[in-house]
Amino acid sequence: MPVVVLCIALLCAGRANADGPGGGAPSGSPSLSLPQIHGRIYIDGQAYDHTRTTIASGLSVNNARLSLSGALPRDWRYLLEYDFAHRRIKYSWMRYEGFAPVRITVGQFKEPFSLEELTSTRFITFIERGLPNALAAGYRIGVGAERRAGSWTADLGIFSTPTSGYTVKTTGSGSWAVTGRFTWSPVSRKGALLHVGVDGSYRLAGNEHTFHVQQGPEAGRTEAYYLDTGSLTGVDHFATIGAEGAATVGAWSVQAEYVQTNVARRRGDPSLTFHGAYGFASWFPTGESRHYQGGRFSRVHPLRKAGALQLAARYSFLDLNSGPVAGGRERDITLGANWYFSPYTRLMFNYIKVHARLAGRMETPNIFLARLQSDF
Repeated sequence: MPVVVLCIALLCAGRANADGPGGGAPSGSPSLSLPQIHGRIYIDGQAYDHTRTTIASGLSVNNARLSLSGALPRDWRYLLEYDFAHRRIKYSWMRYEGFAPVRITVGQFKEPFSLEELTSTRFITFIERGLPNALAAGYRIGVGAERRAGSWTADLGIFSTPTSGYTVKTTGSGSWAVTGRFTWSPVSRKGALLHVGVDGSYRLAGNEHTFHVQQGPEAGRTEAYYLDTGSLTGVDHFATIGAEGAATVGAWSVQAEYVQTNVARRRGDPSLTFHGAYGFASWFPTGESRHYQGGRFSRVHPLRKAGALQLAARYSFLDLNSGPVAGGRERDITLGANWYFSPYTRLMFNYIKVHARLAGRMETPNIFLARLQSDF
């Protein structure tokens, strides 16, 4: 898919240059744009104490991406993005916009589920997303339709498994899902926002009929999974639902989500339910406000040349205990501070207090995170 997108983009660019002004596309069709290159880099530091399970510490490049995007004749667009830090394709899609205001996207992109998942890591308030993010599918290959109409958005898609390099909840091949999201923002203006949304996903378990969820503390560099259901067999299908809400009033903002996954099993095995939630509040002492557009949050613009300061606190939990499955339960409390040097560069600090219990073992580490991030 990424090779196809890139080849089409370069081929069309070459044709446009060869045809010259007025050549190529019929009169009235959209003009071809030159490919745009974007990128981001995140440099992370991490330290911890009071843990039985080893957590990585030190410095690392957590994210290093480059993307190529642009417009093609006859209402088509494309995006190809690669993460060099993790050696995997992130986005690889083509989009048709000829049915405006409905847009059709084909390729690899995120399933339309969860406000926090769909808000880019460039704009989320904390260094890592909350614990319930383990139940959100993330990047998948599929086809989706979306509509943005003033105060509401609607997204619906059919998805299969992602490209190689991703951990998926269903380990069997042949997995398919239908996922949708609806949001409404009755108040959405500068300095004031009210956002509510609902999410739903129904997925067949695939040929091997297995299901697996694991989650570590809200620290990206660790491979210590405090919560783990193990590989559950005999699964027929599972459904995930979510509810989301957010509000901003000037420099203050609150946001929360609840996610629940119900697993239906074969051969008379009991059904299982896993769930989690998070909630946080943030404040800009320097007077800025979180920006919102199209059902998700976007870039913060400092009001002063010296930059902007954001303070935040979050509580999150995830419960993977259900029936005979003892996947564990964890709750995290996170305190954060962000300094925005510009809309494109910020320095982030997080302190996380973890309380996790799995198979009778308690883990209560203190984790200290820092990130310097920039994008262009």
